[in-house]
Amino acid sequence: MQDLTMYRATIRYIFKHTGILTGFDLNMNGEVGDAGDAHGYGDFPGAFSVVLLSHHPFDVDNIRTFKHFLWKDASDANLPIGPESGGMHHSEEELNVLRPSSKNHRDILIVINAEGEVVHVLMSHSTPPVFDDGTATEYSPER
Repeated sequence: MQDLTMYRATIRYIFKHTGILTGFDLNMNGEVGDAGDAHGYGDFPGAFSVVLLSHHPFDVDNIRTFKHFLWKDASDANLPIGPESGGMHHSEEELNVLRPSSKNHRDILIVINAEGEVVHVLMSHSTPPVFDDGTATEYSPER
């Protein structure tokens, strides 16, 4: 077996997007506070998160996560219609916290040389559609 003690990793930048509770019953199960009510389905902040490893350093001061951008503020936001009412699926209060992506969207800058040139890594961590039976809303964790 190879000796791996010579390899070291330092975590340079940590941010959480998934598993952060919204304070609303998004999955409409009658309870507030479970994994289905969180931004990016998860039982705790950072659940089901992702990692980006790089030999080159990150430009940490310029990373963007879009987690403060609201879904309702997106151009031509395609907000779901409620199945029974035909009106908005989410309340105005819910729309004031819902992001356009239930998981992650990031713009991560990696410095590739001594001159400070950077590469933008546009990273998305989407939810798999395997649980989608066609009844899920666009914001639902199943979508």
